[in-house]
Amino acid sequence: MSALDSAVDYQHLFRSLPNNLLLMSPDSTILDNTDSHAAATLKPREDIIGRNLFEAYPSVDQNQGNIIAESHEHVRQHLEPHTMPIIRYDLARPT
Repeated sequence: MSALDSAVDYQHLFRSLPNNLLLMSPDSTILDNTDSHAAATLKPREDIIGRNLFEAYPSVDQNQGNIIAESHEHVRQHLEPHTMPIIRYDLARPT
């Protein structure tokens, strides 16, 4: 069997990427995340998938939420990467 004949598990491939990544729909619904993102955020995947970004990770400061929303809107409108300033986000430690 050649490499072309075998099926590629793209979900497994995505989840195995070493970066902290979220896969979201245009309306900011979380579709998936990488294993490293799940580890860094201390939130189980099942707690965030299917939820809006701002529901899964509520912003303490409305200004921070606006910065994220504006960055996402820039990407959608211009179809190009956009760099945001670093935003501090406190994580709740699981018991």
